[in-house]
Amino acid sequence: MKENPYSKMIEIMQKESANTNPPITQIGKVISPQPLIIEVGDLQVDKDNILIADYLLQNYKRKIKVPESETTGETAESNSHKHDVVKVGINEVEVTFLDTLKQGDRLAVWPTEDKQTYIIVARVVDP
Repeated sequence: MKENPYSKMIEIMQKESANTNPPITQIGKVISPQPLIIEVGDLQVDKDNILIADYLLQNYKRKIKVPESETTGETAESNSHKHDVVKVGINEVEVTFLDTLKQGDRLAVWPTEDKQTYIIVARVVDP
């Protein structure tokens, strides 16, 4: 029996598509925060095969600036001494995030092309 050329063409297209399409986002779950172990599907992945978005790490530091804005009001340092507040803002300050991943957290996870490393992109929650 002769091989169906259309079946062969579809097979080639499927193989090429699998090689060129980016991996899909998967939902993972934190099994253990320390040491970090996540579950993606039926697979448990440990810290040696994980990359994580920096802002999910405990003690992640970020500089912020709150632009000045005009406001009205007053501050009372004591009953006899008051200051009018005209502008409020913060020039630059460093913020340290104290929380991190916890057991049971759900994650948006991207596998790398070779599926040997998993990238934790974000913690996800129900709305």
